[in-house]
Amino acid sequence: MKKMLLLIGVMLTGLLGCQKQPDATPATTADTATVPSVPDGAVGAGRGASVLWRSAKSGENRIWRFQGEAPPTIATLWAVEPEWSPLAFVPQGWGENDLVVWRNANSGEIRLWKVHDEAEEPVFEVLPPAGADWRIAAVLDVNADGNADLVWTRGDGDVAVWTLREGKVVEQAVIGNTGSGWTLTQAGDFDGDGCGDLFWRRDDRASATVWMLKGAAIRDSRGMADAGEQWTLLAAGRFDDAPGADLLWRDGSGNLAIWGGADPAHASTMPRQAVAAWTLIAALDLDDNGRDDLLWNNGESNQLGAWMLAADGTIADSTLPPVGSDWTATSSALVAP
Repeated sequence: MKKMLLLIGVMLTGLLGCQKQPDATPATTADTATVPSVPDGAVGAGRGASVLWRSAKSGENRIWRFQGEAPPTIATLWAVEPEWSPLAFVPQGWGENDLVVWRNANSGEIRLWKVHDEAEEPVFEVLPPAGADWRIAAVLDVNADGNADLVWTRGDGDVAVWTLREGKVVEQAVIGNTGSGWTLTQAGDFDGDGCGDLFWRRDDRASATVWMLKGAAIRDSRGMADAGEQWTLLAAGRFDDAPGADLLWRDGSGNLAIWGGADPAHASTMPRQAVAAWTLIAALDLDDNGRDDLLWNNGESNQLGAWMLAADGTIADSTLPPVGSDWTATSSALVAP
């Protein structure tokens, strides 16, 4: 297999719903960008916080791995043809190994990469087709077995889950139908039970709902008032000492708010504002203190910076090497539309 691969070898009636199976048949080298000049590390699996970077220009792929307060080490992966795009990168999403989910824009084919130590070539699996009207909306572990699973949505509101093990589909189920006017806006383990959950917002911002999952089923759901049209949901992450992931919001003025456990009853504000030129790349624990930090990118200067969140609520700044404008990061369980 060559290093440049033709790559890569991806589903609530009200807010709860019907049980049916998703369609089983298909509808059927370049400029080098600026990256830190750090020697490449081994392609190690899931050690510390990690971010996948891809150059659309060259097809190169690199993982930044953070451990403690040291600068990130860089693992160079295999280059990929431009028609392939990474949908999600999940550290330790394939057992002890990292998972990259790829989609081919021309064929719609989905492949899963298993990234592990000292691999000369990627280990990958090709997913069975799900039908052209389905798209992967999130990649996260819904059954606490150490393997990330796939959440699919389609335009009629159906939501389905495929559980995975060793890159193969174990179970498929449509878990419900949202009805019209709902969008999946974040995914994470909000109740701290080890199983991933889904946070939905109405498109008119009238209300929101979180689905707590247990494998390929909805264990519980909880409705709430939405934060409002002026608020954008940036990330899910661990921002306090309570179990479970929290939601990070930003309003048009740069104010930042946190909903502990995806619950507005446990809302708090951050002590500083975000700046308009900076975009959040990821929320991840860069310094291994048990709280997720915020990794920012300035699209005008290509500068990278991090807010290091301490247990006492203070925020320290950390500067990272810049990246070229053709490099984009993938790190979230949520898949962009």
